[in-house]
Formats: sequence, C-alpha cells, structure tokens
Amino acid sequence: MRQKPNPRAKAKKRSRSKKFVRVPVADRREQLIDATILVMRRDGVRSVTMRAVATEANASLAAVHYCFENKNALLGAAIRRWLRLMINDAVNVHVTRGIRSSVQAMLDAYWEAFEATPEDLLAQFELALWAVRREKSRDLASTIYPMYIAELKSMLAKSLSLGGETCQWDLERLSRALLAVIDGYSLQYLSDPTSNARSLCSELVELLLESAGIGRSGRIRNSDM
Repeated sequence: MRQKPNPRAKAKKRSRSKKFVRVPVADRREQLIDATILVMRRDGVRSVTMRAVATEANASLAAVHYCFENKNALLGAAIRRWLRLMINDAVNVHVTRGIRSSVQAMLDAYWEAFEATPEDLLAQFELALWAVRREKSRDLASTIYPMYIAELKSMLAKSLSLGGETCQWDLERLSRALLAVIDGYSLQYLSDPTSNARSLCSELVELLLESAGIGRSGRIRNSDM
C-alpha cells in the first residue's frame, strides 16, 4: 500500500532548504535594525524577538545573534537610528546660523517625519515605557534619554560656537527642557492628530529659547558656559 505523503515532513524539507543570502556584517546590521523598527511599528515592542527580527529581515537566527548580543542591543540600535533621523544632515546645515535656526530646522524635520509615520514615535514612547517596566531592561531605559540629550547638546554647542551666540542656561538643562516640550506635544498629537500641537510646540520652544537667553540677533550675551 502506497504511503500518503506527510505534510509536516514536506514543511520541514522546505524550511531546511531555505537559503539566506550572504551579506556584509555592517549591511546586515542595518537590515536587522530596519526589521526591528518594522516589527515595533506593526506589532509593538513586546513582539520584538530575535527570531521575529530574523524572519522580518529574511536572515538566519544565527546572523542576528552574531550582529547583536540580545534584544536590548537591538532596541538600543533602533534608538540610535531614530536619533540620526531626528538630528540629520539637513539640521546640521543650520548650525552656522545659531541655535534658533538649528532648533527650528530640527523641529521641522521632526514633525514632518512624525506626521508622515506616527507609528515610529508611538513605538519610541512604547519602548521607553516597556523598558522602564521590565526589570531586565532597566539598563536600556536608563540610556534612552541620555542618548537624546547628548545628541541635542552636541548640536546646540555647535550652534553656539559657529553662530557666535552664548546661552544663559547650561546646555543639558536646555536639552532636557526641549525634549520635555517636544514629548508633551507629541503625545497630544498622537491622541488627537487634529489638534494644533505642532504650532503650539513651536511657540513654546520659542519662549523656552527666550528664557534661556538666546537672542534673536545672535549677539553675545552673558553665559555660564
């Protein structure tokens, strides 16, 4: 009697025959970061696993473990990618024109990207809260805002130097205040995209820069730098 084909055996055979394209490590890392962000956008942070990222990137699980030690390392790389998008080359062009021009360019780039793909920012907020709640990810949680603050401080410092300005506030204080304003209005926009959160954000940032002693004319002011 002829034996019926076993569908499970066929599936195993197909899975074993699946081939992965060899990719340089640097390129593979970027692909895996892309895949991590895609999984977070679509399914949420809790759905990010090494296996899910491997499947999304059409890579082997071994390749993911070779490029990244663990899930926290993957998520940290995703945060750094978002940072590059927030403070990109277009923003850096404005540093020679002073802090106001740099910050406005950053806000424009941020809100344009945010409005185009709000899922990105939702994933960022979700990631921060998930890391705070999860004991094993506390180290990741403690690095998220310091990374953003370090990038902002670097941009602001260049703007002060190249724009011929000074600031009455310490740049870390200014960076934290800017992030607080941006995060607050971003959450308002996520909850209600029809709100005027973007324009209010710009207005409050302008008031913040006034309080920090940044002059519109770019003239030198007293500084504690």
